[in-house]
Amino acid sequence: MSTPGEVMQTGGGNTFINHVFNFDNETKHSLMNITQYICLAIIPCSIINHFIDNIIPEPDESKGNIEMTAEVLGHFIMVFITILFVHRLVTYIPTYSGRTYDSLNLINLILAVIVISYESNNKAGAKIKILLDRVQELWEGKAKQPEKNNGGTANPNVVVSQPISGLQQPIPTHQSSRADYVQVNNAMKQPAQQQQQQETMQGSMGGMNTPLFNEPMAANGALGGGFGSAF
Repeated sequence: MSTPGEVMQTGGGNTFINHVFNFDNETKHSLMNITQYICLAIIPCSIINHFIDNIIPEPDESKGNIEMTAEVLGHFIMVFITILFVHRLVTYIPTYSGRTYDSLNLINLILAVIVISYESNNKAGAKIKILLDRVQELWEGKAKQPEKNNGGTANPNVVVSQPISGLQQPIPTHQSSRADYVQVNNAMKQPAQQQQQQETMQGSMGGMNTPLFNEPMAANGALGGGFGSAF
């Protein structure tokens, strides 16, 4: 049972600072092991990550769900297998501090890596987001987005709908001006002037219309007048 003096000492500020910045032998050994582990693991991990990045294909929305799921699973399996072998390689070398490394819990590490991969912009995270978007669309019943073909261009089904009231009137592109009214007025006057000119020409030709040849007279008519007057 602790005394009141010990309780006050435990809750004081000096104890908190000493607890956080405590550099005893155990803390020093842990810091040395962390530094040695990073220095030994950074080179093989970088090489393996570069190798995996070249093998795993880029995210492609045109692929099916099964194919993309297999790529995500293969990516994570390769990552954790390499983590296991790199850990064994690093722990084979004795520590400089003389204290052994802490045990590696791969189960907890798997959960952490999957959660971090979803928030990151790597290939696995992008593919997981695509799969989750497809599940959401399937659940909510949204229309499927048009997929891109091999040429990289989308072929959506274009549906053109007309308004119920009928075809829309085209918007006029020419504004009426005074010159338009003058042209219309002249066009309307031209037929009337042409008709008047034709009537004038016909009237002038009708007054001058005389027979070109004298019609033959009857014989009794020509002679009857002469002989009748004689007898």
